[in-house]
Amino acid sequence: MKTVMSILAVIFLLALATAAFASPDNPKIPLKVGDMVYVCGCGESCPCKSMSMKPAKCTCNKKMVKTKVLRIEGDNAVVKVKGAEETFPMTGKYVCGCGAGCDCNFVSQSPGKCACGKDLVPAK
Repeated sequence: MKTVMSILAVIFLLALATAAFASPDNPKIPLKVGDMVYVCGCGESCPCKSMSMKPAKCTCNKKMVKTKVLRIEGDNAVVKVKGAEETFPMTGKYVCGCGAGCDCNFVSQSPGKCACGKDLVPAK
């Protein structure tokens, strides 16, 4: 019985670990209201809509700005950037390609580099 419980605990922890980070198979950053996040600061018209849990440059090569998630609307996070509310998709067309256990949690709507310097890969 103890062995079965141990195996179930390991499976549960692995499921939590894989669900906590954006990956090609799960291209969504799990955010909640109040979380701190880095986003592209170029404005609503910028098509990259890059978002990361770590400081980085966005795929349009500008320094990302740190902000707080104000609210979640469906699969989008609403944040304040330079005094204005902006909406960022939590699901990216591109995600960090550094593999399992990566904690960059970088998503973008455009190809480029991740916070860890690796290439972003297309989401599946």
